[in-house]
Amino acid sequence: MKRLKGCWPLFAGLMLVCFSIKAGYAELGAESKKLATEDAPTVGKGVLEMNLGYTFSRATSSWGKDWETLHREELGEHWIEPAMTFGFTQDLDAWLSVGYADLRDLDSSPDNGGGVTNLDFGLKWGAIQDDEKGLYLSWLNGFTAPTGRYETESHLGPGDRFWSYNTGLVLTKGFLERWVLDIDMFGSLAFGEHRENDRGSLGVNTAVGYALFDCIQPEIELNYEHGFMRKDHDSDVLAVTAGVICPVEKWNLIIGLGAQQGIAGRCEDKKTSALLSVTYSFQTNIL
Repeated sequence: MKRLKGCWPLFAGLMLVCFSIKAGYAELGAESKKLATEDAPTVGKGVLEMNLGYTFSRATSSWGKDWETLHREELGEHWIEPAMTFGFTQDLDAWLSVGYADLRDLDSSPDNGGGVTNLDFGLKWGAIQDDEKGLYLSWLNGFTAPTGRYETESHLGPGDRFWSYNTGLVLTKGFLERWVLDIDMFGSLAFGEHRENDRGSLGVNTAVGYALFDCIQPEIELNYEHGFMRKDHDSDVLAVTAGVICPVEKWNLIIGLGAQQGIAGRCEDKKTSALLSVTYSFQTNIL
């Protein structure tokens, strides 16, 4: 947690910006976007949404195969993740995401590296987009392509050597005027000759946000993922995410800042992460 102290000036600056300009949110009564949980509303026909996410993670312990806490040498990761989403129709979005990571792990050899991440792309179909009832249900389907730099004997890498099929079902519901609930159930299936022991994952994220002021929405999330392995032990991680979402209607911006803490797990690193997300959207004349 010591490394996260530097985030507080950024947090204070965010609060100052949000209180000095007009902010707003959609028909839900609060912004549906969260830091680590997908939301169900589509962006709308002809709308281009651009997102820039940054994550810094640190770990000095891990969990063993029996969920016990083990010591490890320091792990530090910086992830920069730009993404674009375009609305082909009112109920159908397409997204594309690729980023860059800088990795340092004193518990491995090699102990540093980085590079371009894998490419994620897919479609989001809004099966239910009911603004009047504040109810949204969407189905996501996509792929992860192994475009990232992968690990070698001389450097660490954020990429994989195999493809993955990704799918998810997302529910968003507004209630009591200023509350929003997001539930994101997801899964992935690894395939290809280079997948080795990886078989995919299943998980669920649940988030609740509250519009405390017109421009400030505190939110809290519970995040769980199970990783399937062929020969090695499966992995599990349960984390808590807390932060604040600031919708800035004047500039078509949504700013998010928070932290995530792993609280239980198996065969995974016990990470503490700082999260920052900036989303900008605008109407195009393409469609």
